[in-house]
Amino acid sequence: MTPYELSRKEIIIRIRLLLVQGYSNRAISRQLGVGRKTVQRYAEIDDDPDILCRSRRSGKQSIEAIWTDSRDYIINNLNAGVEKKKIYKQLVAAGHSGGTTGFYIYCKSLCEEINILYKRDMNAMGIPIDENKSASCKKKYVKRQAVLDYIWTGTGLTKEEWVYISNKYPKLHYLKSTVREFCTVFEKGSIAWLDIFLHNCSEAPIKQLHSFSKSLQRDYEAVANAVSMPYSNGFIEGNNNRLKMIKRTMYGRANFPLLRAKIIL
Repeated sequence: MTPYELSRKEIIIRIRLLLVQGYSNRAISRQLGVGRKTVQRYAEIDDDPDILCRSRRSGKQSIEAIWTDSRDYIINNLNAGVEKKKIYKQLVAAGHSGGTTGFYIYCKSLCEEINILYKRDMNAMGIPIDENKSASCKKKYVKRQAVLDYIWTGTGLTKEEWVYISNKYPKLHYLKSTVREFCTVFEKGSIAWLDIFLHNCSEAPIKQLHSFSKSLQRDYEAVANAVSMPYSNGFIEGNNNRLKMIKRTMYGRANFPLLRAKIIL
């Protein structure tokens, strides 16, 4: 027994002696410095103090004994990748009375004993995680911006990550080819390529591309000029942005003469 278990055994024995002597639960609680619920619990249970004092947390054998009759069922479900929470709920529905914590401890010991690779022991691509790696390496999160960067520039993701993500979300394959088409329109500088691109977008399986195609068709003349001509309105837009920024910094005092003077200076 551990020192804690020995001290608890002594308390159980003293509680029962005081009860035999006619002390009330409140008096025993005050005398021994324990809670009244503790006194009542040990008063109602007639088991041997050697058994009652055992710590449930250290009783691995008792946990195994509780779940041994469902061992095969648990192993089959763990191998099938069923969540532990669902397995536990099914066993409780079937009439099992074991506790949640004990069940999780038992599942962990089974996984270690039979070398079951539970899905939390694998990364997003189904590859077993090296136990020597830190816990922070067990899960890999891919940011949406990294996916967008890969679609536009081909950087930001590894080839394996892109294959996994694009297989899980097949529309990304189509989106990547559409972006490549859009870039080709400006590289070629051809209005014919623009018309083909708009037609393909209007029939795309992605609804958002339909809206994109309609918005380009509404400003078709401006878009066609941007594709076919070497000129850009970037300089004008930059000046507009500068003007509006100066206007905002003046906090409502920007009448025209003052604003003109500030922009010129």
